[in-house]
Amino acid sequence: MRLIDSSRKFLSRRLQTRYGQVYILPTGQGGNFIVIIFVLFLISLSYGHSLAFSSTFIFVAVVMTSTIFTHFNLKDLELLRAWIPDLIEANKSFFVEARIHNPTGKKKYDLKLAKGKSYSSDSLQLQAGQSGDIKLSFEGLPRGRYRIKTLSLRTTFPFGIFYSWSYGQVEKEFVVHPRIEEGNDLRKFMMGETHEESEIMVKGDNDFEGHSKYNDGDSINRIDWKVYGRTRQLLKKEFVSPIEREVVVSDKMIGHLSFEEGLEFLAGVIHQADQMGWRFGIDWHGQILSPDRGKEHYVRCLTFLGGLEKEVVDL
Repeated sequence: MRLIDSSRKFLSRRLQTRYGQVYILPTGQGGNFIVIIFVLFLISLSYGHSLAFSSTFIFVAVVMTSTIFTHFNLKDLELLRAWIPDLIEANKSFFVEARIHNPTGKKKYDLKLAKGKSYSSDSLQLQAGQSGDIKLSFEGLPRGRYRIKTLSLRTTFPFGIFYSWSYGQVEKEFVVHPRIEEGNDLRKFMMGETHEESEIMVKGDNDFEGHSKYNDGDSINRIDWKVYGRTRQLLKKEFVSPIEREVVVSDKMIGHLSFEEGLEFLAGVIHQADQMGWRFGIDWHGQILSPDRGKEHYVRCLTFLGGLEKEVVDL
């Protein structure tokens, strides 16, 4: 078993750049099966037992059939593309999804996607000429920058005696952003420290503020006719609306925290601002992401925090 595992690791390191080529080795169950065949063969030679000869022949036929079908079940499959989520939070599991295409005229069975020892939780069957998507589950990763160069397609069809795999090129980089800190304390901080400072009343058309004298050229739609009916004075309604609220997080806000705790705090502020519809941005030692809102800007800000002081790690 250890020899088989070592062989797999060696081949994985040496051969993973040969995209599309199929490799095959016995599984643990297959290794035991081969040992049984060898023992039966020795018994048949020693005792000349016809049943032992017959069993050996049948088992060898099963092994040969399994080898052929396991190899051809994976042959010529294509990894078309892979998707990685835009947002991956630190220490939380996530999925990588890949699209597999079967250009052959044969149906393919029990296909799995893998990276190292991480196997997908489901399997895929593809009809001739069909494409399908399959998800690979990853355990949570620490905050940082990562790269996936290859993913492997695997199968043990039909009998689980042999295990075949081939590599598909991915070359995807992604960032795991800091854990998002949430809660009432953070919301109170924002409402107390940021909300009051950024709320400025300006002329608008949302909330009623009072009346002012009507002048020629003003819109008649703003005349308060009820007041005119009581006082015979032409007064117009004035409205106000708050300017867009925004928050800019910076390195100065986290001096009392450890680096990782501080990034989690800033990620929490950005998340809360996004939830409340505020504009938000980042000023990190002069590197500025101007305040904005929306999903793309949210992803941009969290990705920026996730990549701070991190080198790319190959998975």
